[in-house]
Amino acid sequence: MVYKGEQTSFLPHHMGKLEELPLELLLDELLPFLPLRDLLNLFSTNKYFAQIGCDDPFWHRKIQEDYNFNNVATARKHGWKFIYSRLKKSKTFVWG
Repeated sequence: MVYKGEQTSFLPHHMGKLEELPLELLLDELLPFLPLRDLLNLFSTNKYFAQIGCDDPFWHRKIQEDYNFNNVATARKHGWKFIYSRLKKSKTFVWG
């Protein structure tokens, strides 16, 4: 039973929501350290994070950090997110 004025959440009142953090802090300090699977899960949680997940500059930066890839001509045709997904799934075969 919940009484008037009693906290109903498991989180303390002083804890805010992740989306209340400044965007620069998320983009520069938090999101770059998340594995791809966690990023994709985060981007599917709400509209705010879905917008970040569709942001081409975010994926451009991520592809530069993870793969040192900066082929702008290819990105103009397909977009950085598409290229990142293809590089993540790439396979290299070596014979010899």
